[in-house]
Amino acid sequence: INPLRQRQLQIRTSLNTEANDLRMLATMVDSLPPQLSRVKNHLREYLIQYASRVIAESRPGLSVDAQMFIGAMDTEMNGFLGLWNALSMSSYGTMYVDTMLPAANYTLEDGHFQSYQTQLGITCEERRTVAPFLSSPIFSESYDALTRLRHERSVRLSALQSTYPMLHYVILGLLAGSICTVFLMETNQELLIFLSAIQLRILWSMLIGTFSALAVVNYDMRDPFRGSYNVAISVDQFYTIREAIRATIQMEQEYADVNTNQSAVNNTAGSKTKEQK
Repeated sequence: INPLRQRQLQIRTSLNTEANDLRMLATMVDSLPPQLSRVKNHLREYLIQYASRVIAESRPGLSVDAQMFIGAMDTEMNGFLGLWNALSMSSYGTMYVDTMLPAANYTLEDGHFQSYQTQLGITCEERRTVAPFLSSPIFSESYDALTRLRHERSVRLSALQSTYPMLHYVILGLLAGSICTVFLMETNQELLIFLSAIQLRILWSMLIGTFSALAVVNYDMRDPFRGSYNVAISVDQFYTIREAIRATIQMEQEYADVNTNQSAVNNTAGSKTKEQK
């Protein structure tokens, strides 16, 4: 029972750590300049998909065979990391070209940044505008969070996949059955020296009750997301994180629509003023 309990504690710890790092990454994405709205939404979609993946991997009743084929690196964080690398390389390259190369009387054409700009969906001017606001500590903290996220995911999947086979429970059942059989054989006598009939009945009831309780606890702890001993409450926070990121996307979209409508109204008013003049 103790290894199964330690397994549940490990899964709970990993889930809490993953949720914490996921919140940190969402905060880092929110701190990016507004000119990168398309990139921010793309990164947020990766975070939403990762939260959905954790929820799917933590549903009650997931078979052991299905858990065995879950890959530790087969996640949406690969896409997040690729996009974040492009943003980091683009920012560092822009700052290097603008600060270091002029002192060495050397120039670099903007065409070298075309692949990064295409991947990020930004123009050359937007790249130059946002580069000063992308500080190194943001990228460093984000890479640390991604490293911890991958590590805790590997630990969680290892704990999920490291369970007892059915043969183990069969052996325990045979052991309990053999103890009960020996007890019945030893007490099947006409003359009982040490215990009375009532005392034997009490001991038999205690023996059956203990084995039954142990069987129920083992069955309960076999699935960490179901039963009395479960860590399902640690999964609920991923629902909150997912909905919070979706709400952020919707809020920024509504804010952008309001600004677009306000700009259109201002342009229309300016055109009418010019016509009146």
